[in-house]
Amino acid sequence: MLMATTQQVFAQPTIPFYQPVKKAALPQELEEVSGMLYWQNKLVMLNDGNNAAALYITDTSGIKLLQTVVLAGIENKDWEALAQDDRFFYIADVGNNKSGNRKDLVIYQVPKSLLNAKTAVIRIPNISIGRIRFSYANQVSFAAEKDNTAQFDCEAMLVHNQQLHLFTKNWSGQTSYHYTIPAKPGTYKAALAGQLQTGDFKITDASWNGKNWLLLTAYTKQGKVGLFAIQQHGKTISLKGNVRQFELPSAIQTGQLESVCFDSNNTGWLATEAFSARGFTLPQTLYRFMLPL
Repeated sequence: MLMATTQQVFAQPTIPFYQPVKKAALPQELEEVSGMLYWQNKLVMLNDGNNAAALYITDTSGIKLLQTVVLAGIENKDWEALAQDDRFFYIADVGNNKSGNRKDLVIYQVPKSLLNAKTAVIRIPNISIGRIRFSYANQVSFAAEKDNTAQFDCEAMLVHNQQLHLFTKNWSGQTSYHYTIPAKPGTYKAALAGQLQTGDFKITDASWNGKNWLLLTAYTKQGKVGLFAIQQHGKTISLKGNVRQFELPSAIQTGQLESVCFDSNNTGWLATEAFSARGFTLPQTLYRFMLPL
């Protein structure tokens, strides 16, 4: 396995508890929400795999579905993350927990200029959607593995300085790996850029506040829910900085945490997909956070 050479600063031993503010149950169309952005004072979200190939735009209360953006001719095989820059949305069809041997990983690049229509449904023509195809530079075997054991599953992505940053879910071991690829259509080998020791926590989404903090959402197989905040310095996204870890209420209380986005330096939004376990059923839910960073 190719390993990053940078040293890692680990999370502090005492993990503070943080209670996000529950805002509302999300619309039924977002039962499996797995990615979210803050854009033009609205929230843009997408669903996990085997759902419609569409983006859903709501108000920040999370209650009102304002628009549905349909990607014509696109399949949602395993959509897991959503990122943006000034011109584009990036939709990551990178879920790889089934056998861990996908050879069709792709990130769709959608021009924001095409979302100006005032209609309830917007159709993005297939010809206008860019494809960023990639494989992991250090994946040498594509033999099928058992479900939820693969090293090369990913659910977290952001974009910065014309680079897409991917953070693996770390089903295998206790390390999330950070990869980068260019944020433009083409076919690439994702380069290993760093790593983060996360213990039993599995990384599910990422957001950057545009200044000094990278935030990763996570949960464990036992139902613990948490956040990793990594301090950023300079002009690159890195996992080398000071790491602050926060414990959130368990999945039985909050649901399965899948999505995060900042809207300012230390405030933003969290979303959980619908969750059922141990006799509990929770709807897909939107939360507000203001972290003490």
